[in-house]
Order: sequence, then structure tokens, then C-alpha cells
Amino acid sequence: MVRCLPINSRILSFNSKTATAPVGFGGDDTISVDIEASRQNDNATLNLRGSLFNFSTGVYVTLPGIMPLSTVDAVQNFALPSGSDPDDFIQPGTSEVRLLLQTLQTTGLPIVRTQLDEVLFNFE
Repeated sequence: MVRCLPINSRILSFNSKTATAPVGFGGDDTISVDIEASRQNDNATLNLRGSLFNFSTGVYVTLPGIMPLSTVDAVQNFALPSGSDPDDFIQPGTSEVRLLLQTLQTTGLPIVRTQLDEVLFNFE
């Protein structure tokens, strides 16, 4: 099952999004997130990093991969780290899944906007 959430925020440094895992999800299933994003201009080098909240440990776990942002929309899939139990990332009782997105700036001007077009939670 796939859940699609539109994004209204155009400026991002730390941004949290949530989804609800479908009933019966878990076991051998997996969670991944597709992010469509870009940066406003070429005045800075920006990367996007995603983390999912682990309800068993109480901390965010960084998802493998960094998404380089360009001025053209791009899509990248972020999946759980190998060996992770998807059930740990689903809040008991509410089935909530929490995603934290962070923009990382490595060079350039300090004020360059990141535009998120779509965040797609995949529960498969």
C-alpha cells in the first residue's frame, strides 16, 4: 500500500511528516519513503537527509543515502537500513510513522530555499 502526502512548506531546515501504517502491516513488510525536492537556485550546495523515528529506542534513525538537491526536481527513495525491523518504526496503538527531513548545506549562500513537492510513504 502506498500513501501520498502533499507538502505545503517551501522552506526547510528541519521538517517532520507523519503517515499511518495500514492495518496488518509488519512482519516481512518494509517501509520506504520517496522524496521529490529541489533547491531554489545555484547559490548553494544542498543535500537532503531523511530519518525515521524508532519507537522502540526513542530516537530517529538516519536512512541510508543523501539526496543532492539541484534546481531541477528530483526523486529519491530512502529505505530502512538493512536488518531493521519495520515494526520498530510504527507507533503501537496509533500506527503512526514519523519522518524527519533535514537540509544540509555544504557550500554557498546561507539563505537558499528547499522546495519539497511530494513525500510518498511506501508500506510494502
